[in-house]
Amino acid sequence: MAPVSEQAAAEEAAKVAAAVKEFAASGAAPPGSLVVGFSQDDFVQSAADAVGAACLEDAPKSARLSSQDRGKKQQNKQWMKKLWFYGGVAAALAVAVMIIMYAEFESQAEYKWAATYERKCEACQTMITSGILTRSMIHQQERKRVQEERQQILEANPDAELPAEEEPKISSSAVLKYMCNEQQVDTLLANNRFSFENGYATIEDPDFGPSLKKLCWHAMNNGTMTKIFKRMLEIPTDGAQARPTLVSLSAVHFEPVCVASTGMCSADELAHGKMVDPQAEAEAAAETAKEDYPSIPEGGVAEDPGTHTEL
Repeated sequence: MAPVSEQAAAEEAAKVAAAVKEFAASGAAPPGSLVVGFSQDDFVQSAADAVGAACLEDAPKSARLSSQDRGKKQQNKQWMKKLWFYGGVAAALAVAVMIIMYAEFESQAEYKWAATYERKCEACQTMITSGILTRSMIHQQERKRVQEERQQILEANPDAELPAEEEPKISSSAVLKYMCNEQQVDTLLANNRFSFENGYATIEDPDFGPSLKKLCWHAMNNGTMTKIFKRMLEIPTDGAQARPTLVSLSAVHFEPVCVASTGMCSADELAHGKMVDPQAEAEAAAETAKEDYPSIPEGGVAEDPGTHTEL
């Protein structure tokens, strides 16, 4: 049954009452006339009241049913909205968890590779040379900047009294920022053909450069490793060396850093695979050749040590 409002029910009751009155006016005997004391007017009024009451009783019930249906529909819509919302949140969380798990898997694989890389001892020594070279480059740039500033002051005021020039202090943090930079590593390997006492040479291994960058990146993202390199870079350069080279300045850190602190080299690996210093070897060869060459005494003739004999 379609919903019936109270106004429609009242109108319907009025129509029925009018029809009953018309029927009574026609002269037909209503069923109520058989009852003693029940007149036609009473019958008309009773019929109208009964029909109106029935319609009025049905109207609120239909209205209540219609209101309940609308409420259920609205409630269903709200539940669907919540379902879509929480379903979307759950899907997003699932994707995020999968991404995190994949990243963790990749990270574990990278750390496993770094721990088992067969040339990590050579890479450790090369990272140290990169740190020493980077510190030297920054030192030179800073020293040049200070000298240019002093020159500008003297040009503006020749009588200016300048304090004594001091060696610039280089922050280890600045060195750590650049020593593992890809461009810095490429420059290091391009200008230095590192070789080791075990016969390994970086120029012969095309995978060494990318591997060194990865290991260096891992080191710079590891708190313990950065502390080790920072402590190394804070140690002053050995000024006692007559002719320091990049390898000679770096070699003093090979054992403390690569063996004792990081464990990237065993003592035996370093003993048989230490980085070779080509400049020092060339200078030593030149000195040896100089000593072997016969000297010419003043005003005399060179003596051939190979043919000299004593009786």
